[in-house]
Amino acid sequence: MSTIIKADVATHLNYQTGMFLTSDYMTLEQSYFSNWFWLQNQYLFSSGVLNGMLVSQAGNTLAVSQGVAFDDAGHFLILPSGATPVTLPSDASNPMLVYACYPDTSASTANVVNEAAQLHAAKRVPDHGVLLATVALDASKAIVSVTDSRIPVTSRLPAALGETQGEMRASAVPDTFLQGTLTVPAAQLQGAGASTSVTVHFDAAQQDAFSAPPTVMVTVGGSVPYATAVASGTAQFVVTLLALQAAGGHGDITLSWIALPGAAAGFIGRGIA
Repeated sequence: MSTIIKADVATHLNYQTGMFLTSDYMTLEQSYFSNWFWLQNQYLFSSGVLNGMLVSQAGNTLAVSQGVAFDDAGHFLILPSGATPVTLPSDASNPMLVYACYPDTSASTANVVNEAAQLHAAKRVPDHGVLLATVALDASKAIVSVTDSRIPVTSRLPAALGETQGEMRASAVPDTFLQGTLTVPAAQLQGAGASTSVTVHFDAAQQDAFSAPPTVMVTVGGSVPYATAVASGTAQFVVTLLALQAAGGHGDITLSWIALPGAAAGFIGRGIA
């Protein structure tokens, strides 16, 4: 994961009797808790819907049920009941994507701000947006169908410690599996049906890490759905990604993987690559 953890992320107030609490101090205290929540969510969960946020047709508008989700920045998106229906923009074209996003209230000067999730319909899902539905239109821009495109949140556990070099320490990584992360440029998978394959070596020296091909499981982060196929060997595996719909961003696609030895496979014990 490429998130930069800022040096002041753990800075908070040290309350003292008689302290004069300014707005800057109070904002600092809010940021302390917000930053920790965002980092925790981002490292523990993939982007997606936790519950609800089902899109349904209501005439030529779109109703979205209450629900909660995580975006890929770790924001907790809360959509209360009775959310305003989504109206398609005047320049809508076929198909349209309905998504939820966390509001940017950083420039607000109001005494009270509402950080409930916002709903939009557009041709692309922006960075940090959570895809909810794909809407098909006819020639007159009337809604023909609504396809549920929600991706459920998945756990990023067990923890992916990234790449290591040389022999693995037994105290750091169990001798029953290997794991890691990799990124694939989203530009390679912009169109629905586009595919790409990546070879991942278990060992930095590209030597055998297992005595028999292990079972490799891959989790794809982000809100765009991909089909995955994995072919594993004793020294490496090849993962193929197939875009199920047009991509909504231009950043890297993050994949987490874990390789589990089979009943007959023995672990040799080399570094992850």
